[in-house]
Amino acid sequence: MATLEMILKEETIKYLRQALDNERFKTKVSKMYAEVCDPYVPYISGALSKNIKIDSTGITYNQQYASNVYDSMNVHNKEYHPLASSRWDDVAFANHKDEIAQKTEEILEQWIRTRR
Repeated sequence: MATLEMILKEETIKYLRQALDNERFKTKVSKMYAEVCDPYVPYISGALSKNIKIDSTGITYNQQYASNVYDSMNVHNKEYHPLASSRWDDVAFANHKDEIAQKTEEILEQWIRTRR
């Protein structure tokens, strides 16, 4: 016999699978992640930090030099973004994984509410 907990868990998994196939859900998660990552993006003029494309596939930094800065082992200017680093998404995730999980859960809950 199925318990209420099992039914709720199965329903949550069903909605999560649907959400992961949904462009709007994935774009909202990407936008949230870009906001969390932004303080870690090296910043001098703001071009790298501001010239981004956010969609359901993730975040794309559109400056020609983005991949060089991302993979660079140089020390980054920290005047405007004191947390600036190479591989800024990895650093942001390591420092904010609980916050990212909580915000993703909130986006999922909002998405589920609009589906019912």
